Amino acid sequence: MKTLSWLAVASFLVLASCSTDEPGGSTADCGSCDPHASCTSGACVCDAGWEGDGATCGDVDECAAARSPCAPDADCANTEGSFTCTCRAGFQGDGRTCTDVDECADEPCGPNGRCLNERGSYTCSCDRGYVLAGSACVDVDECAEGSDTCEAPTSCVNEPGSYRCDCPQGYEPNGGACRDVNECATAEARCGEDRVCVNTIGSYECACAPGWEDEGEACADVDECALEIDDCAPDATCTNTPGAWECTCKDGWLGDGRTCVDADECRMQTAGCDPHASCTNTPGAYTCACLPGYTGDGFACADVDECALGTDECSPDADCTNTDGSYRCACKPGFSGNGRTCVEDLCAGFTCAALHSTCTNTPSGPTCVCDVGWMDDGAACVDVDECANGTAGCAAEASCINTPGSFACTCNPPTTGNGFTCCQPGFGWAGCGDCVGDPASGDSDGDGVCDSADRCLGDDGALTCTELPLRGTTGGGQDRGWFDCPSGSWAVGLEVRYISGHLNGAKLICTDGLGNETRPGYYGTGSPDSPGPSIDLRCDDRGPDGKLMGQVFVHEEYVNGAGAICQDANGWFFRDPPAFTAPDQAYYDPCVGTGKVVTGVHLRTGWWTDAVQLRCTPP
Repeated sequence: MKTLSWLAVASFLVLASCSTDEPGGSTADCGSCDPHASCTSGACVCDAGWEGDGATCGDVDECAAARSPCAPDADCANTEGSFTCTCRAGFQGDGRTCTDVDECADEPCGPNGRCLNERGSYTCSCDRGYVLAGSACVDVDECAEGSDTCEAPTSCVNEPGSYRCDCPQGYEPNGGACRDVNECATAEARCGEDRVCVNTIGSYECACAPGWEDEGEACADVDECALEIDDCAPDATCTNTPGAWECTCKDGWLGDGRTCVDADECRMQTAGCDPHASCTNTPGAYTCACLPGYTGDGFACADVDECALGTDECSPDADCTNTDGSYRCACKPGFSGNGRTCVEDLCAGFTCAALHSTCTNTPSGPTCVCDVGWMDDGAACVDVDECANGTAGCAAEASCINTPGSFACTCNPPTTGNGFTCCQPGFGWAGCGDCVGDPASGDSDGDGVCDSADRCLGDDGALTCTELPLRGTTGGGQDRGWFDCPSGSWAVGLEVRYISGHLNGAKLICTDGLGNETRPGYYGTGSPDSPGPSIDLRCDDRGPDGKLMGQVFVHEEYVNGAGAICQDANGWFFRDPPAFTAPDQAYYDPCVGTGKVVTGVHLRTGWWTDAVQLRCTPP
C-alpha cells in the first residue's frame, strides 16, 4: 500500500486552509496576492484584464491580440485591465459595431455638384461647366479661359454652366461657328426682274444674270453664238437664247451638242439601205451599195438573174437556178460535181463488188471506197473495231460495244449519260459535255434560273426554262424573230455564212423525210464587206436518221462561230465548218436527252449575229 509523502500532505493542508475569496487575501489564507488578483479556493487568481500567477499580475493589452475585440472600422485603445473601442471618422456605432455614415444625405456638394458616398467618406464631382473650389462647385467662365469653341466672327457669352456663341448681322449659328446667311435664298433680297441676287459674306448684291451684261439701268442679252464664246462642238449648231444658248448636233451626229460623235447609221440600222445592200459609214453620213447579186442605187436593190444574163459560172454540164441574190449550179443527170465543175458520172450504173463500199468518181475512173466504219483489207471492206483500236472515245465508266460499221458506248450502272460522258448518281448529263446537278432544267450554276450564265440548258419545257435564252448578247442588232421548219418537218443540219470573221446568220436545213427540203433562217445585212459562201453542216450525211440536236458556238461580243451537234443511230457527232477553231467553245444542246429535235431558230442580227436560240419539239 502506497502512502503520501509529507510534502504532499503539507501542500494539501496549506490549500485546504485557504478558504476565503477576497482580493489580496491574507497570508494565512492564500499568502500575499497581487492587488489585481483575488484569492479563490485558496489560490491567487488575476482579475479579468490582468494576467500572471496571482502573486504578480500584469495588464493584458487586448488591442494587441491577433483579433481585435473592436469592429473593423473602429480604433482600439488599451486601458489598465480593460480597453475602449471608438468608431473611426465616417462611421458610427459603439465601437464593437460600426456602420458607414451617408454624408451625401446632407448634400455637402451644393446644387451644381454630385455627391458619391464612399465607405467612411464621400467625393464631390461638378456638373459640366462647373469646377470644384473647396467644397463647392463654381461656374467655369469658358470665354475667359479660352476653352470655348466659338469661331470668328462669333462672340463668346458666358452663361451659368455653359456659354453661347452670338453671330453678327448677316450670319446664323452653325454649331460653334457662324454661317453666312444666303439672303438670295430668302425673301430678304430685293433685286429687279432682269437681275440676279449674288450672295456675299454677311450681305448680298444684285447683278446681271450670266448671259446678260450691265447697261446701267437694265441688263442686255449677250449673243454668245455671234461672239463665238459658246461651247458647242464643231459638228453642232449654236442657237442664241435669252441669257444663254443651245447646242444641237448636226444631222449625222449624236450627242448633247457640246460633244458630238459620228452617228454610225449602218450599225444602228437607221440608214435606210435596202436589205440587200451594204452600208458604209462616213463622218456625218453614209453610203449604200447593192450587194453582189443585186442591182440598184443601194436604197432599192433588185435581184440579178445571173442565169438569164449568162453571167453565172455554172458548168456547161450543169443547170443554173436563180436564187435571191445568187444562183445554184446542179450537175445534169449523168454528171457529178459541185455544179461549177461537172464530170461525167462514171459511177452511174456501176456497182461496187465489195459490200459496205461506195463508188466515187476519180480522174482514173470509178473507184470504190469503203464506207465510214469499214476499212479496205485489200480484198474486201471489213468492219473497224473502234473499241479494240481505242478510237471510240467512250467514257472510263462506260462499256464499248462494237457493231458492224460503228460502235456503241453504254454507261455502266450506277452512272448515267450518253456513254461519252457518264455521271455519278445524283448528277445528270444535259448535253453540255459535263455533269450538272439539275439536268432537267439545265440550271448548272444553281441560281434557280435558266439563263445565259448556265453552261448547259435543258428542255425548253422544263419548269425553270419556259423559254430558252439567246446564246450570245442581246445588246446589238435587231430581233429577227423565229424561223421554223414547216409542220411535220425537222432540222437535219445548219446552213451558216461568215462575214468579216463573224457569223453572218444561220438557216435550218429542214426535211419531212419524203425528200422535201426547206431552209428557214436569216442572214444579217448592211455590212460593207462581202459575205463568204454558205456552208452546209449536215447531220444526215452519215445516214437518213441523222438529226440536228444543238449547236457548238463561240462568242465574245458576237457569235463568232457555229457548229452542229448531231445524233443518229450510231451516236453523237459534230459537224464544224472548215478551219473552225474554238478553244473557248461552249455547247448549246437544248434537245439533248429530251426526246425532241430542233424545229426552229431565233436570231438577232445586224451585220453579224448577236444571239442564237433554238426551239425543240417532238419529232
